[in-house]
Amino acid sequence: MRLPNAPARLAVALLALALAATLGYSSIRNARAAHQASLGTRSGYEAAARLEPDNAENWYLLGRYWHYTLDEPDARRAVQNYRHSLSLNPRAANAWLELAAVYESEGDLPNAREAFLQAKRAYPVSAAVSWRFGNFLLRQDEIPQAFAEIRRAVYTDPRRSAEAFSRCWRVAPEVNAILDTVLSPRSRRLSRGHSRAGRQ
Repeated sequence: MRLPNAPARLAVALLALALAATLGYSSIRNARAAHQASLGTRSGYEAAARLEPDNAENWYLLGRYWHYTLDEPDARRAVQNYRHSLSLNPRAANAWLELAAVYESEGDLPNAREAFLQAKRAYPVSAAVSWRFGNFLLRQDEIPQAFAEIRRAVYTDPRRSAEAFSRCWRVAPEVNAILDTVLSPRSRRLSRGHSRAGRQ
């Protein structure tokens, strides 16, 4: 690029240096945040969230810490961090699922149901979402709705067929009903194929 005079060339050089410094700082900050998160500790997740406050994953990981830690579980902080993560990325089905799990563990079933429904809106074809929502509905004794969700999960992921049959049998021990309403012909066919392949 030809520039007309020395001041113009100096201005371009300074701009390039400023951009390089900004990119370098951002890269170093991202690397530090990733390193802190990889430590898997409370202080590491908190540091990652401070370094990159706009990264939804950091808040999600911090929420999981408070949710699952055996040393100092704190459902209120887990909910706060999951919700902060979802404010940055409302399409994160995993965060909705974990939020639903916290609410259910605290006995807040309306908010748990709403979080499961949000997960379904975020990822409507996910076998994991349908599976976990279906199991939630089983625990609420909403059998037809639960079977419908579990059927969706099994249709998408036929490897769940045996576990689906086992769980549904506990609440409705009728083979034909389970075969007709939970295990689709496709899932039964594919699961038999997986079983034969495993035996060979």
